[in-house]
Amino acid sequence: MFLAYGVRLNLSIEIIFGIYVKKELSMLHGRWRYYKSL
Repeated sequence: MFLAYGVRLNLSIEIIFGIYVKKELSMLHGRWRYYKSL
């Protein structure tokens, strides 16, 4: 029971972290392209 809850919590953290990292990477990529085009 507790183990399943821990796995679910870990999974949700991984999903949130993955979304955050993707957003940060796309922002960095956009900034890099912006500076490159200057």
